[in-house]
Amino acid sequence: WSSDVCSSDLKYPSYWIRLADVSRLGLIVAAPIAARPTHWTPRPAGIAADYTIEIDGALTLEDAAGPPRDSASLRIVVSVRRAVGTGFSGVLRSATVRSPGTNTPAPLPKLPLPAPYTAFASRGISPAPASRLAPVNACDGNLDVALTVVRELLFVMPDTVSVGTTWTDSSSYRTCRDGIPLDVVAQRRFTVERAAPDSAGHFTLVVLRRSSASYRGWSARGDDTTWVTGRASGELRYRVDATSGAPASASGTASLDVEVRSGTTRQRATQVSVTRIARLAP
Repeated sequence: WSSDVCSSDLKYPSYWIRLADVSRLGLIVAAPIAARPTHWTPRPAGIAADYTIEIDGALTLEDAAGPPRDSASLRIVVSVRRAVGTGFSGVLRSATVRSPGTNTPAPLPKLPLPAPYTAFASRGISPAPASRLAPVNACDGNLDVALTVVRELLFVMPDTVSVGTTWTDSSSYRTCRDGIPLDVVAQRRFTVERAAPDSAGHFTLVVLRRSSASYRGWSARGDDTTWVTGRASGELRYRVDATSGAPASASGTASLDVEVRSGTTRQRATQVSVTRIARLAP
């Protein structure tokens, strides 16, 4: 471009146009287009947020006719705070359960509330929430059950992510179901599927989590011993704030195949569950 040379003096007039001629000729100069980010560096804001976690589960016995033999809905309200280098902390505020045929949720029994918890954060290790109010034996109450559900909210993202980034974590822990202590080995794989901008240019990352786990435990009751083995798998899709790395919501399904054996009986069952997570407005 040249604004100080007349077009008649130009050696190559077809390549040089005075800026003043642009408006006269009705030409439009396009404004520069902001480049779409190709990667993000989530940084925890250090601010606590409240979430609801709802799990609807239905258990069907093998070879059983008719509807599921057992089903229930569990709803938890929990706060989560993430800070750089310090893992997670928060408070379990409530936990209610609703059985078939009842419209009113009932408090989960044997659960001290509110229950503060912490969870160490390390790359490759699934954060494990623990509370000073938890009993030594996981089967002496339901706090361990509720904190196991809180695990669905906790994960550590890489320092920098882009569409297609994957990472994994794993854990081994003990929980309790129906009075039987269970040892669990779990693996999770996360993949950033896409990035969705809003009208203000703020990005939300859609992250798919695939998980698998194995369960094994036993309990002696009188002269009989009960053994439990099982395998679980599931998918959960999160919507994550690209700036802070905090989840805004999530939904997905999971299934568990379990076998219960004693000295005289053997029973197989399948549990299918639907999980929904939502961040509550401040």
